[in-house]
Amino acid sequence: MKNQSNLRSRVTALVRGFGRAAAPACAPAESRSIASWIRARLRSGDEGGALVEMAVVFPIMLTLTTGMLIFGLAVNQYIILTEATATGAKYESLQRGVTTNPCLDVYTQVSSGAPTLLASQMTFTITITLPDGGTSHSYGPYQGSAMTCAATSTTTPPASYLKPAGTILVEVQYPCSLSSYKLVVPSCTLQSELAEVVQ
Repeated sequence: MKNQSNLRSRVTALVRGFGRAAAPACAPAESRSIASWIRARLRSGDEGGALVEMAVVFPIMLTLTTGMLIFGLAVNQYIILTEATATGAKYESLQRGVTTNPCLDVYTQVSSGAPTLLASQMTFTITITLPDGGTSHSYGPYQGSAMTCAATSTTTPPASYLKPAGTILVEVQYPCSLSSYKLVVPSCTLQSELAEVVQ
């Protein structure tokens, strides 16, 4: 019997608590203003604690997530640039006696190997070194499609510098942006270089 009356008093207190919680929503508009209702809700305990925590943490989490995304995109661009540079250097190392414009060949191969990067923003430098530690001939830096070092034939420079066991070094630079929500990081430049032995 004692347990029943104790249970009955708990249920009654719980029902009264629900009635008080629902009262502001059911009360007539004249009896309480919205401002007084908000003040009462804020003073009543920790009901708004989760909202305040979210308001503090959400911008920080959003900034961190966006920063990771932007950094990931920069790493992706670097990987693409590195692969495209390797493609250009490998291609040109096999063009001895075939090409008359090694610079344009490298530009074409790198720009087609990196379709998601703007070729007009790439800066190219090519260095051809003669075999046995011979002289180096450097062409560049050239911006985008301005890269050319045409020869009249395969036996005139610079095409004639492509000799067996010589090396061709291809360097490519690409600008990147790491800005997020007006937090601008100083400009960065992605750089990739690869040397190949001329076949």
